[in-house]
Amino acid sequence: DEYLLKVLPLAHERIETLQDFFSYAAFFFTGDVEYDEKARTKLLAKGKNGPQTAKLFRGLLEDFLDPILVWTVDSVEDAMRRFCEKTEVTPKEVFMPVRIAVTGRTATPPLFDTMAVLGKEVCRSRIRRAIEVLRTIK
Repeated sequence: DEYLLKVLPLAHERIETLQDFFSYAAFFFTGDVEYDEKARTKLLAKGKNGPQTAKLFRGLLEDFLDPILVWTVDSVEDAMRRFCEKTEVTPKEVFMPVRIAVTGRTATPPLFDTMAVLGKEVCRSRIRRAIEVLRTIK
């Protein structure tokens, strides 16, 4: 399957067995992701509470990710970096929370590659879900 052929190169560096692949790359094959307690904590942008991070994510989604017409590694990276410049947040402050929003994990293949393979609709859906979760974190 074409999708699997995109996932394998991203996961191969961190896996040794097929079982490793299924646990490491599960988020590529599920609809929604779950946020455990550790992930929920890291879902927050540095120095921001849940509602503030939700607002940040909403701006990222509506103003930078939604307008992307051709969803690629480069277009996602460009949008994310422009978002950081415009909102005066550092990549470090926002990239990890976005990684967790779209994967449910702190350790994943490179963020932009992961988002490109997941696709625009999956990323949008997961970020919207993260916004709802963030609204409940004080």
